[in-house]
Amino acid sequence: MTTPGKSDADTAPPLLRYAFWTAAAGVTIVLIGAALALAAKQQMVDFQLNRPDRTLTPEQIQQGVNVQVWLLIGVSFIMGGLAVFFARKTRDGELKGRIRMTIAAVLLVLFLFFFGNLIGLFGGVVLLVSVAMVFAPSASRYLKPEL
Repeated sequence: MTTPGKSDADTAPPLLRYAFWTAAAGVTIVLIGAALALAAKQQMVDFQLNRPDRTLTPEQIQQGVNVQVWLLIGVSFIMGGLAVFFARKTRDGELKGRIRMTIAAVLLVLFLFFFGNLIGLFGGVVLLVSVAMVFAPSASRYLKPEL
């Protein structure tokens, strides 16, 4: 499959190379959204403290926001890293990488839908675009199952 002087990434169809870089861009946007959530942590606490219908103590609100922000950063980093890793495996021709990439991307987008911000969710949608790219017929012809 590989010719001398060329790697599998060089011989992959252009659509798989574009899908890899789109996945990397989407995960980067997700991580930027998580970093912005960290930067806006105190504003989230202040917003919750100023609600007239709050039933939690200030310490509980502070702790809850801390958990949410650090969980967002951790899940975004781990699942995003896995999605990009499996996108690279898919670009290199592994069929199982496509399914694993899809699972990681869908789990990340579901998490972002419930716990993330709009910027992170936009990055998740970009990641789903890369998932759609790896299911195109030209990409499917290149992928081979492991023996």
